[in-house]
Amino acid sequence: MEEHTFEKGLSIMKKFILNHIYTILVVLLLVSFTTYWVNQQSDPANQYKQVTIQHGDTVWSIATQYESSTSKQAEFVSWVEQNNSIDANNISPGQKLYIPVDIQLNGDLHLADAK
Repeated sequence: MEEHTFEKGLSIMKKFILNHIYTILVVLLLVSFTTYWVNQQSDPANQYKQVTIQHGDTVWSIATQYESSTSKQAEFVSWVEQNNSIDANNISPGQKLYIPVDIQLNGDLHLADAK
């Protein structure tokens, strides 16, 4: 009797899946797309510019390329230190750093929101 009940339950499950397959697929695709989009938005490579440190570069010299105000440069340096887990006075050529600069579709750069 238990086997008959199990088979009946399995049959009901198969009917449910067949009757709702399109809904199930749409939900799975929606969840997959949403997860992908959220991951893309949170990836620093999609929000900030990556620079490779050259000989003679300092975080301050990079800051002056993007900000003219000294107080904004200090914010920039602080952001770079915090988000790259570095000391601004201890960087090396070849090191890659993320800086708070958005790259626009037309190729223009501007300071990103450094939150």
